[in-house]
Amino acid sequence: MFDGGVVTYILDAIAKLDQAQLVGYIASVTIFTTFCMTTMIPLRFVALLSNLTFATYGYLSGSHAVMVLHLVLLPVNFWKLRNILDLVRSSRRNTGERFQFERLRPFMTEVRLAAGTVVFHKGDMALEMYYVKSGEILIEDVGATCRTGDLLGEVALFSSDKRRTAGAVCVTDCVLLALSEAKTKELYFQDPEFSFRVVEIIIERLLSNARQEAVGSVLRDASVPVSVATASNDVSPQVAALP
Repeated sequence: MFDGGVVTYILDAIAKLDQAQLVGYIASVTIFTTFCMTTMIPLRFVALLSNLTFATYGYLSGSHAVMVLHLVLLPVNFWKLRNILDLVRSSRRNTGERFQFERLRPFMTEVRLAAGTVVFHKGDMALEMYYVKSGEILIEDVGATCRTGDLLGEVALFSSDKRRTAGAVCVTDCVLLALSEAKTKELYFQDPEFSFRVVEIIIERLLSNARQEAVGSVLRDASVPVSVATASNDVSPQVAALP
């Protein structure tokens, strides 16, 4: 419980504030609140409120630089809020359909690479994942190929060491859409359809790799010379003849 004298002192101090000072304190509270938020949509709403209160404070106090700055930031925050709301609405409309990664175009950077260009090397730090808009990319050490409509490099973004497990090189001229690690994780928490599709793709990749390793193991076992083949008539001669 606050002492009655303390409460009285605070109320008296607030009463002595002029209009500009009061708005300034409210604006300071809003900007502090944005630093405590973890999800983008609420943050953008509070940022808009912060822009309005700071612009008002600048006008009332005669701080024209503050007013102009926040009047410029106001449409920027509005545009970013509109983008994320459009994305969420689009996701809800398309529930049950295959996620279209090109809907993320406002958040992605286009990268054009010539045939033979290395996209990344094995062991590189993963700073982004890619959507293949056009072209063909070979995943070295694995022998897999990514084509138009495929994702590339998403697994490393969610690994503990953030290292590429294989290299990638363009087989043809390619157009990629890059999504940064920060934006990927922001969308992962913001858009359930996006996060579900990313998890689905990662699981598909892991299962595919496991199947390839299983087939490779069988072939390696089959290629081991069978020493008893010449000593037993129960062993088919084709077994020993396997490469």
